[in-house]
Amino acid sequence: YPREANVRQLRVLQEIATTRNLTVSQVVLGYVLSQPFPVFPIVGCQNLYQLEDSLQAVDVQLSSAEVARLNALRHGG
Repeated sequence: YPREANVRQLRVLQEIATTRNLTVSQVVLGYVLSQPFPVFPIVGCQNLYQLEDSLQAVDVQLSSAEVARLNALRHGG
């Protein structure tokens, strides 16, 4: 939904994706996989490109600064 907080989150995700030469989806999945507890992301792919994009996220390792930045967004920062 086009709320200010969502737009802000998207901008940060796009910035990280551009800086790291990743897609926004890969950044999001990389963030989910970086959590300190076991996670099992369920992705919905409509084509081979989306599947390959999602699978490449397994190799994404966000820096601690990137994770902290995304954590702050989750908590309204």
